[in-house]
Amino acid sequence: MKKTLLNKCVSAGALLILINMSLAAPAALAPTAAAMAVNALGLDLLRQNTQSGMNALLSPYSIQNALAMTYAGADGATRTEMARVLHYPADDAELHHAFASLRRAIEDVEKKSAEAAKQVEEWGATNDPITLTVANRLFGQDGYNFRETFLALLEDSYAAPFEPL
Repeated sequence: MKKTLLNKCVSAGALLILINMSLAAPAALAPTAAAMAVNALGLDLLRQNTQSGMNALLSPYSIQNALAMTYAGADGATRTEMARVLHYPADDAELHHAFASLRRAIEDVEKKSAEAAKQVEEWGATNDPITLTVANRLFGQDGYNFRETFLALLEDSYAAPFEPL
């Protein structure tokens, strides 16, 4: 029993160290703007949609990611209001680069977690790797003329291919 507990502690500790190392991103690629927007929206949604003493589960990253893609195609008053409500920075390029960086950081955590699980297994312990799947796709009306720059932005920053319906 003591050996099992020790194995779990070693594997959890090793996993945390490796994941923490993978999160150190260069400043130019830091997902700060996206992470701040995701956190702010998540807290706003929890405040609006939960009652005291209730449990709630939501994925502000998934919600914010979908809305950031929508925002990329918005214009005028809609765009202005979305930026305010969604806590977006004034610089669109910063926002979309931050979401791309955050997506890559999440993918990197999953990769590092799988590597850590293999390493822990070599030490004689077991540890399930973190598995996180984000599925983005843009569905649009077949025949509608979407701007190529918009489609390229969604593909590059959000890994969201276009699929006409």
